[in-house]
Amino acid sequence: MRTIRFLKLAGMVLIGIAACFFALRTHLYAQQRPPVTIDADDIGGVVSSSEGPEAGVWVIAETTELPTHYIKEVVTDDQGRYLIPDLPREFVGDSSG
Repeated sequence: MRTIRFLKLAGMVLIGIAACFFALRTHLYAQQRPPVTIDADDIGGVVSSSEGPEAGVWVIAETTELPTHYIKEVVTDDQGRYLIPDLPREFVGDSSG
């Protein structure tokens, strides 16, 4: 009889621990990330389809209009976001200098 009570108690404790783990995990995923600042020399955005944001998509910025072939590649995050920072001003069409 004591063994059955012990097993019931142990089962309830394990269920409680599992519930706490999943609640903490859900809370951590639900936290908002700080916004990313996109300057004039950056390219950024969100890749999405009719299904919503697309994670794991390669975004490529490439040009042959510089003295050397220039290419930068990034992959979208789990929310479909990407950022290609600090591009040469010739690449982003800056005519200020």
